[in-house]
Amino acid sequence: MQTASWILLTIVFLLYFTGSQWLKRKFHIADKRKRSRHKLFTGMEITINGLGLAAIFLMSNIAMIPFVLVFLIMFIRGIEELIFHRKEKIYYQYWLRACASILIFLVFHITTDLKWLQ
Repeated sequence: MQTASWILLTIVFLLYFTGSQWLKRKFHIADKRKRSRHKLFTGMEITINGLGLAAIFLMSNIAMIPFVLVFLIMFIRGIEELIFHRKEKIYYQYWLRACASILIFLVFHITTDLKWLQ
């Protein structure tokens, strides 16, 4: 990987980390991982993972599929938190993770040869 790629990835991770810490302090977010999940959103997540696996086996353009999967899963988890646990404001964290996955994809897309996307 090129030096520019590593520098941009480092910047993306630093932005994610500082943004995450800032959101936790500003909105007093406590991550409660042992919470039960709504069955509809769990089903949507399983469906997205299944479609992603099918796409990996059926398509030759598999380079962007993991980034799309992470984006969709984090976005849907953010919507679930927004609907069911709005007061805790953890949906900001999930949407920040979704944006970070898109930024990482863009870094790879911009700084490497475009052959791996074709």
